[in-house]
Amino acid sequence: MKLCVNQLFQWNNEGARIERILWIEDAGQRLVTIDVTDKQAWPSFIERSFLERHITDGSIHLLDSDMYEYLRQPDNALTLSDIEQRERAWRVIADIVASQQEETGIPGNGAIFQSPTLDLLVQAAVERTGCSKQWICTCLRRYWQRGQLILMMFLGRSVRIWTTKLLKEADLAISQDLQELLQVSTLMIRSRNTSGVAPSCFTRISKGYL
Repeated sequence: MKLCVNQLFQWNNEGARIERILWIEDAGQRLVTIDVTDKQAWPSFIERSFLERHITDGSIHLLDSDMYEYLRQPDNALTLSDIEQRERAWRVIADIVASQQEETGIPGNGAIFQSPTLDLLVQAAVERTGCSKQWICTCLRRYWQRGQLILMMFLGRSVRIWTTKLLKEADLAISQDLQELLQVSTLMIRSRNTSGVAPSCFTRISKGYL
């Protein structure tokens, strides 16, 4: 069964939890995943055989599209303030991500996702940046949940406000499929041209939800 880093999969149960694969062991026997919507989620190890067994019996299905794909925006779609805020957040976790990419510890053992190593890296970031441990963990969580790309790690509060407003105007339920909501919101925004509101909304929505 072909699995890859950043692959999303969903549990076919009442919770319908969606997880992302963050890392696959060189030998292919272990994986690291994270719940992509839980605000307290943290990476966890699972056996590849466990995941494949549940896919085979129908308990889990792989997702063909990424729910955060719409966040892949070029810098020219963002304001200078957005970019500066994103860069500040990125600097907080840059060293930790670099350690992940360099396979900290024994090559291929996923040490970056193991508590002893990760705790030390987070504490080092606290001391280096002066930021709180909570904020550093929040930035890391967003980075992992949203596809491990800098463009997708930072999202602003204003998006939630504007998107909710647009959905109400479209008479749509917020619980509907995210992609459908964004498509409808985008069409609504592009159809407007009042007091410069539309461009501002579009920029905010392009950045995603908190």
